[in-house]
Amino acid sequence: MKRSSILISLIVAAMALVVLGGQRAAAQSAGFDNKDLRGDYAFVTADPVCGVADPTGEVCPTRVCRYSGTMSFDGAGTVSIVGVLGCTGEVPHATLDSSAYSVGADGGFRITQSAAGDLRGSILEARKVLLFTLALGPDVSDTLFRGVARAKN
Repeated sequence: MKRSSILISLIVAAMALVVLGGQRAAAQSAGFDNKDLRGDYAFVTADPVCGVADPTGEVCPTRVCRYSGTMSFDGAGTVSIVGVLGCTGEVPHATLDSSAYSVGADGGFRITQSAAGDLRGSILEARKVLLFTLALGPDVSDTLFRGVARAKN
């Protein structure tokens, strides 16, 4: 009798996993939109950056820039980014930006920034983690920062 109870419990648990998995797949197939980015995300980046090309044609020196802060998404297409940016040999300074963002059905997102370029990324881990890059131009080599953000709540 005890073995049959355990077997029935295992079968019920397996059925629940199948049903819940199906509901999760259905929810994911519905796609993402701007409402999927809502709330505060703590972010951090650190990347080597090559500055302005040396007029003599020499390879420019590499420096490391670190950028960290909070991205606050409103769920309707506006994000505020407050952070601290510091590069090798420079005094770190505060930054503040408010930009538009859009989320694609596949979970990819884009923050349109006027001065720095576009920030592009992906929503992961049940909308709790963001992976992103800040592109200064259309080429992959134009990428300035690669970063990660985690939901604060």
